[in-house]
Amino acid sequence: MALYDGFFDAVADEGTGEYDRAYGPGDFTGYFENIIGSGVCVHNNPDSFKAEYEDGTLYLRPGYLFIRGYWRTRRGRVRPITRVMLSLCPPG
Repeated sequence: MALYDGFFDAVADEGTGEYDRAYGPGDFTGYFENIIGSGVCVHNNPDSFKAEYEDGTLYLRPGYLFIRGYWRTRRGRVRPITRVMLSLCPPG
C-alpha cells in the first residue's frame, strides 16, 4: 500500500486544465521559514558564504543563505565583493 502526500502536489482537472490549488511566493517563504529559519547553510560546505579579507579586498565564498524563508546562493569560484547594500526595514 502506497501513501502519497504533499503540500506542493497540485492536481490538474482533465476537463478544464485548471489546478485544484495555487500557491504564491508568500506560501513558499512561509513554509521554508518554519523549516529552515534564517542563517547560512553549511551542510557539506563549512565555508558557505564565508567572508575573507585579503590584501585590501573582501571575498565571499560560494554557498547558501536563508533569511526568513527567502534564499540567496552564490555558485562558482570565490569572488571579490565590489559593493555592499544596506537596507533598514522596520520590525515585523
